[in-house]
Amino acid sequence: MTHTDDDVLVAFLRGHALDAVPPSGLDPRVVLASSRRKRAFVRGARAAAALVVAGAVVVGGVTLADRWDRPTPPVDEVPGPTTPQPTDADPQPADDAAAVGLAEGIRAVNLPVATTLADGTAVLDLGLGDAWPSLGDRLALTTGPAQGANPEPDVDPVFDAAPPGAEVRVWTASAEGLRTRVATLSWLPADTPADYPDGVYPAPTKVVEESVAGHTLLLGAVPSWITDPTVTLHLSGEVRLADGSTGRALAVPTFAAPTPDGRLLYLVAFDPSAGVSDGEGYAVTITDGPGRALLAGCPGSDVDACVAAVADPVSALPEMCAELPAGIAGTGPSYEGWWSSTPATEDGGVRTDPADWPPIMREHPRTVLVDTRNGKVLESFDRIACSSIPDYAVPAGLALPPDAVVVLDADTGEILQTMSPPYFEPQW
Repeated sequence: MTHTDDDVLVAFLRGHALDAVPPSGLDPRVVLASSRRKRAFVRGARAAAALVVAGAVVVGGVTLADRWDRPTPPVDEVPGPTTPQPTDADPQPADDAAAVGLAEGIRAVNLPVATTLADGTAVLDLGLGDAWPSLGDRLALTTGPAQGANPEPDVDPVFDAAPPGAEVRVWTASAEGLRTRVATLSWLPADTPADYPDGVYPAPTKVVEESVAGHTLLLGAVPSWITDPTVTLHLSGEVRLADGSTGRALAVPTFAAPTPDGRLLYLVAFDPSAGVSDGEGYAVTITDGPGRALLAGCPGSDVDACVAAVADPVSALPEMCAELPAGIAGTGPSYEGWWSSTPATEDGGVRTDPADWPPIMREHPRTVLVDTRNGKVLESFDRIACSSIPDYAVPAGLALPPDAVVVLDADTGEILQTMSPPYFEPQW
């Protein structure tokens, strides 16, 4: 908007403000300037990179201090934009995004955003809200034990033995607080090649979400002696890359941990369609500026050998029923879940090969749902016989939580899932 346009608009607004009943107490010129200043502030805040968690290390950001205390300039002194600015509907540039797509079904953390949850926990929001099924709406990264007002138990003997300030934890979370710890990672501070006499730098941590569809995370750290790294993920087969081409090697961004050493980390999230959760191999190379590369978790430099060594294909499985017959469940209240569902592809097709099923579904093909208030079996499912499990009895002495409905492995008695009971007493 030009200065002349500003004057015309201000005169128009002022005339309408004088005619208003009751008359407005706002000066249109001040309102126009304030509106522009607020838009500039919002753009600056969106462009800010992740800040220090707990005030230790700056991951990236811009200073916006005293923005609200500055005097309101006249409209004529407010500079107009020289280039089109993004609106809420415009896609944000990839290099400013919290997470970026590497290939079909594969994303990586790029610029996590520092924030504080309602329970007081300082976290990095990783920008991967749907990468892990949970009651929360985001994945968050912290360092040190959970510090919220009512933190859940956060104990891991191996992880908690890590040197202070050399570890991070990935959680499912919501705006209210942390939910469930998903993954942990620790490293050796200020490490050098001499700290790894076998020549093998630690592999990334791989975590597979087994209860739904096999979402997978890879979380790793860059050696501290490599300050300008290029991290590359190598897959066993070609995938469709973000630019529309296909390939096996994906460049992975890094981000600084919210720790005193600001260790560079990488985190890659795989949808079930990406295949890594089914045991397909992968490898990670970390290359320094001069081009010297190390292969994380594998000796030598043979990438294909590392991919093959990491592969953990699903072993031979018995014939199992993907679609359970209708009406076999039982007489009690029905609970929908992986135990009764039909494994399906993205387009709705049935996954008939158990190797393509969520791990928990193929590893526990015979399940029962039990109301622990009275020991009644509500439902039972047998994917091997493709039927229910008649005359199932809860094993004597099996410890069950009170006032709950549990999903049990019918053969081992393992509690696979715990849910709230019906709010009404079952009728038999």
